[in-house]
Amino acid sequence: MSVATPALPVRAERLWAALLAATLMNLPLGSVYAFSVLLRPIEQELAIPRSALSLVFAWRRWGSRWARSAPPSCIAQAPAPILVLLSALAAAAGIATAAAASGLAQLLVGYGIVFGTGGGVAYIRCSRA
Repeated sequence: MSVATPALPVRAERLWAALLAATLMNLPLGSVYAFSVLLRPIEQELAIPRSALSLVFAWRRWGSRWARSAPPSCIAQAPAPILVLLSALAAAAGIATAAAASGLAQLLVGYGIVFGTGGGVAYIRCSRA
């Protein structure tokens, strides 16, 4: 016969922190697929063909995948709040670089690599917390 462990007490402030963290994480993660809404304006503004813009999105997926495949020991070294803050700053820097882009190279670096990697690290750390 197994002995049931008592349920851990749930602190209300911890629930609000989790809700806030989940909401904040969904903002950048939700913006990933909003990229398709911006394709036409980016094409027109920067005179970049749609095929090149699909490369930007593919690099974003690669950056996120690369961050998610990092060894768990690397991600577990930093405390979750610090890692998520650094990831958010990296993602914000990537979006800022992409927003100021004047060509394909800046889009690839900003949105593709920096934003993708920052979002991937935050996602994997929060899912393992």
